[in-house]
Amino acid sequence: MANTHQRPSASPLILWILFFGGIALLLWTLHVYGWMRAWTFFCIPAVYPPFIDLRTVQGALTSTAKGFDPRLINPGDPLSRPMNYPMIWITIARVFRFDNEIRYMLFVSSYVIAFLVCAWDLLRKAPSFWMLAAIFSGSTMLAIERGNNDLLIFVLLYVGSIVSIFSVSAALILLCTALKIYPVFAAVSLLRKKLVFGGLLLAAALLFLINIDDILKVKSNTPITAALSYGVPSIVAGFHKVAINISPILLDVMLLIMIGALVVSKNFKDYCAVEEAPKEIVRLFMVGSGIYVGTFVLSGNYDYRLIFILLCIPYLLYMKNKYLKNLLLIQILLASNYFTLFRLLGKQLTWLLSSLSKTALFIILCTFLIREMLNLLPELQKYQAAEKR
Repeated sequence: MANTHQRPSASPLILWILFFGGIALLLWTLHVYGWMRAWTFFCIPAVYPPFIDLRTVQGALTSTAKGFDPRLINPGDPLSRPMNYPMIWITIARVFRFDNEIRYMLFVSSYVIAFLVCAWDLLRKAPSFWMLAAIFSGSTMLAIERGNNDLLIFVLLYVGSIVSIFSVSAALILLCTALKIYPVFAAVSLLRKKLVFGGLLLAAALLFLINIDDILKVKSNTPITAALSYGVPSIVAGFHKVAINISPILLDVMLLIMIGALVVSKNFKDYCAVEEAPKEIVRLFMVGSGIYVGTFVLSGNYDYRLIFILLCIPYLLYMKNKYLKNLLLIQILLASNYFTLFRLLGKQLTWLLSSLSKTALFIILCTFLIREMLNLLPELQKYQAAEKR
């Protein structure tokens, strides 16, 4: 059924001019000022050489050739960081010849460009200055500057969310899970198709069992920081810096109690009502919110992973209450612009404001996600009844 709710939107032509103008400005500054200086105009502290994050994989080729386990000792990396990606990435590095600098740059640049194409498509689906601001937020620009492979995961999951063949969606989610583990949380978007959903969870469980050693080493090699991060472990690390000891489990329980209260609250349902959105928009939301909620609870995550909240914005634009909608979208911008806030407010106030915004987002997005999952229950019952007949 077509949705008749008129979402606040700007002229698509103006948004596209600003979008492509922003990309052109970035390319021009990179050309004129070079890698290190150009990113300072966007409040991003650059690291050299370009696209530094995936160079742990590039360096792993050299390290393995010397007989090292790059997950433990990785002298081939420019910063001597242990590789905190699954070992499948070494196979990818060999296939695409990461040892050749030009091939490496082409590989990373290709998924950066693909990400920008997906961002443009999101802007086309949700023509709003909120979406445009989120696309050019600090967390997105940080992901691009680092060349982080979360951008590749974003592209694959985005394609999986807009295709109509659910088995293809499941295959892409499983592939992403093999590449980065956390995309398994996107499986919630397939809850409507119980056989596909169940098969995906079974395949993911087998994948985890087979690669348990790899997963544990990836987790141990991923640092937990208070600044420029989100998630319960990151919040706990922040409290520890000011000599406040709090248990991660206790914090999880407190958050879940608040979420449970909102789920059953009639006032919340009334104040945060959402117009019926197209199924594609709901699937994008479930992928984005599923990843944010799952990673928030279980791990500390650098802010570039906030790119997945972009998938939630088209859904949030369907909120009926304009005041609460704008407030929530402001929270997204506060959460995803750490370096800009740091310049304005300083370290401690920035951490506090950023952590509060990210926690508020977690509570609201988790509540909305549970509500969408509950909305699927009548559909699941309908499918079960049809199968019995």
